Amino acid sequence: MANLQEKPLLFISHKHADSQIASKLANFIRFSSQNRVKVYLSSDPAYIHPEYGRSLNNELRSALGEADALILIFTSEDQDWSYCMWECGVATDPKTAPTNIYVIQCGDGIPKPFADIVRINAREPNDLRRFTNFLLRDQKFFPRRGEAIAPDIEKQDCDTLADKLLQDLREVIPEGLSEKWSPWPYLRIELAQEQVTRIEQANADEQLRLSLEILAEHGVVVESTPLTPQLFGMAYFQPRSRFKDLLQMWKNKYPDAEPQWFTSCCEQFRDGVSRGRSVIREAHLKEVDGDREYTPVLSRIRRIPSRRMVELDIYFYYLTDPRGVSVITIMSPNGSFFTKNLGQFRAEMIKLDKLIEEMESLGKNRVPLVNGEGCPLYIVHRSMIDQYIAKQAMKGLVVTDLTLADLLGDDAMKTMFETTFIVVSERASMAEAKSAMLSVPDCRDVFVTASGTKDEPLLGWITNVRLVARLPDQHRFT
Repeated sequence: MANLQEKPLLFISHKHADSQIASKLANFIRFSSQNRVKVYLSSDPAYIHPEYGRSLNNELRSALGEADALILIFTSEDQDWSYCMWECGVATDPKTAPTNIYVIQCGDGIPKPFADIVRINAREPNDLRRFTNFLLRDQKFFPRRGEAIAPDIEKQDCDTLADKLLQDLREVIPEGLSEKWSPWPYLRIELAQEQVTRIEQANADEQLRLSLEILAEHGVVVESTPLTPQLFGMAYFQPRSRFKDLLQMWKNKYPDAEPQWFTSCCEQFRDGVSRGRSVIREAHLKEVDGDREYTPVLSRIRRIPSRRMVELDIYFYYLTDPRGVSVITIMSPNGSFFTKNLGQFRAEMIKLDKLIEEMESLGKNRVPLVNGEGCPLYIVHRSMIDQYIAKQAMKGLVVTDLTLADLLGDDAMKTMFETTFIVVSERASMAEAKSAMLSVPDCRDVFVTASGTKDEPLLGWITNVRLVARLPDQHRFT
């Protein structure tokens, strides 16, 4: 174990064009560690740097040989990184003491030699928080030291320091830096070519079984978006996580549910390997600790012959967002549900007891009433019919004589039947229908017409029960 009185040496490797980023990082390390770390930074005289009149390469070799850790600041792939890669190579020379390498990624590009290690996204708050906690509170950051730099610092204080670093870096990371990101969660899965070949050479009956087995047992996560771990109830993925472990975490959360989403991934994998067109099933991955449901789509397969590997890109699309789902997809279309057309049947001719019998035989507890043109007029609930009949029976009236006209002749009942539904356009979304329903007291039904007015023929009907069943918790009724 190293002498704890001796400060560990941290080497910051960077392009000269990125010297401002390097200085911000060096300042942060010195301040957050309370000057317990020596920093080698060639572009800033405030830190250990090459001296004039000496061989630059020899000085760098000496510093790199002594360094406990190296941070590579990586900005854009369109620059020449050969010298930085040389520094990383010297630092990891097996003839010298072990040196940990950490990559601060300032854009979308990644240094190819370090594609498999965890990178710290300089634009992502959670990445910088994890980095700061690791730097100050974990003895593995400087393994030769044998103890954390600041083991007594609280996590909350680390997070505050990390947030300040984020602001500082935003000041110096170029705005025009090449950048890309995915608006959807995705996984890049790596498989050995020999495993994929097994599927290609198997007969059609065996291919799906092999796809299920191989993706679960041999798939390795090599890249993902920051959102993806949250689908599986995790803050982040460990480097080269096994796909099998992610699947098991989901199964632990939903032990009684079949992972149809995984089967769909494997079916798409099987079809894609043979360069066929995959069928994307309506098989949703329900996020752990959430209610959103995502549809997995295999968007790309890439062979890498030099490494004898195959990469799969699986995106998870939130296709059930109520803001994007039309009411047409969930409504019961006109003609498929029980209605009464008052243009065909006069209200005076419809006995209430017979209407109740008809509703009971169909298992219905409410019935829409439309005019002769099919435009919505009322929504009549069985409970209100029963309440009206009981009230009239107490007055001594013969209940078998009561008609729908009598019911609608009650002003309170008629007003209720006229005002407890709303009408939306066929272009409306589920979210818009929910919002409109919530704006009307005691509303329980949504009627759909062409442009959303009552003087148009009824196209469809959505009950509150059906709408709530299709909405995740954050969109449900209060």
